[in-house]
Amino acid sequence: MKVVVALFDEEVSPRLDGCTGILVADDEIEAIIDLKQATCQQRLMEIVKQAPAMLLCGGVRRCDYFFLVHSGVQVLTGLSGSARTRLDEFRGGALRVDAPQIANQTKPGACRFRRRRQGG
Repeated sequence: MKVVVALFDEEVSPRLDGCTGILVADDEIEAIIDLKQATCQQRLMEIVKQAPAMLLCGGVRRCDYFFLVHSGVQVLTGLSGSARTRLDEFRGGALRVDAPQIANQTKPGACRFRRRRQGG
């Protein structure tokens, strides 16, 4: 399975739109592609061009997430730390897309828009 990890130096990039490169890993080959001078759109196109089954990253904008999923790339977010360690964990089955997320433990309705108060 081909996997791409968004990099910020040797770590997992906290944001896809700010990554400095990508680690492209197949069963046999690993390569790092430098994207320091690339725009966000160019980064997305490079990821899609690599045709991975999975993207591992810290965070991704909503519109970029839907673009990647529509292009056939599964996205696993919320990761941090060493990119190679996370890649090894993913290959070992410790990281899965369907795993329960514990980072988002806000109260239901906490992110809803607040209504403007009407006073007189």
